[in-house]
Amino acid sequence: MTFFTKSILSLVLLGSTLIAFFTMFELIGRKEKRFNPKLLRTVHRVNGYCFLILFLILSYYCLKIMRAAGVEPSPRVALHGLLAVATFLFLSLKLSITLFYRQYLPKVAPLGNWPGVAGPRHYGQFCGLLFYHERGDHSCCFRYGRGKNCRGSPGTE
Repeated sequence: MTFFTKSILSLVLLGSTLIAFFTMFELIGRKEKRFNPKLLRTVHRVNGYCFLILFLILSYYCLKIMRAAGVEPSPRVALHGLLAVATFLFLSLKLSITLFYRQYLPKVAPLGNWPGVAGPRHYGQFCGLLFYHERGDHSCCFRYGRGKNCRGSPGTE
């Protein structure tokens, strides 16, 4: 998977985050309902499963690139991975509460806000920045670590 493809898919992931945010704000945050609440819940649920599948696919390819680099990740890459793991843990906790531990349902709304708040910042800080600077070339994802595929590394010029 090329870096350009990953960037486009992460934009789709960001769009999915905004859809989830909108559906729950409409459902929970308004007294007068503009849309059918059952439809909003269904859209939120289907969107959430699509988000999870796409998130896992992107995570797999990111981990594959990290492994192929063969070097210690830079602080930027480490923070990127940490935020991705935190997002996965928050969503896993939210899903388990929603499906199995229904008494904690009032606590789910703040957990759902994590991807909506962190998602756009995460994209802009990492993916968007690399997409802008590298123009579709993922070979310098480990610029500070000078991975095997990085331009400027010995033997790659």
